[in-house]
Amino acid sequence: MLIVYIKQKIGGSLAKLVYFSEEPYSNEPGGRLNFVKFEMDKIESCLEFMRQLKEKQEKLQGSKPGDLCVMATGGGAYKYYDTLKKALGVEVLREDEMECLIMGGSLLQNLETLWGVDLSVRTRFLHYRDPQ
Repeated sequence: MLIVYIKQKIGGSLAKLVYFSEEPYSNEPGGRLNFVKFEMDKIESCLEFMRQLKEKQEKLQGSKPGDLCVMATGGGAYKYYDTLKKALGVEVLREDEMECLIMGGSLLQNLETLWGVDLSVRTRFLHYRDPQ
């Protein structure tokens, strides 16, 4: 699985992680949005999961360590900025939470209206995984 980008919302009790992946040998366009959540008292598990994603991305794409794009929102984006940057060895972009929420809602609306993706049923494009 090729990892294109990682986005994370770090709050007081949960860290929510979304990453976009493509199948490396697929001829089909597009990919999958993957959703994972971590309790904040297990932040090390979250960091380890992100390290593994980064290693897969570097191995499959032959990319350099800094090529992965990591974005974070919420108060934790500031509180854990140095921790994320050090643990992953990449630049972490801190984004405004409300702006990202609005843009995400717009994306979901476009998926339904422009591309006919029915978001009321689980599709192969959306995948939720519980790491525990």
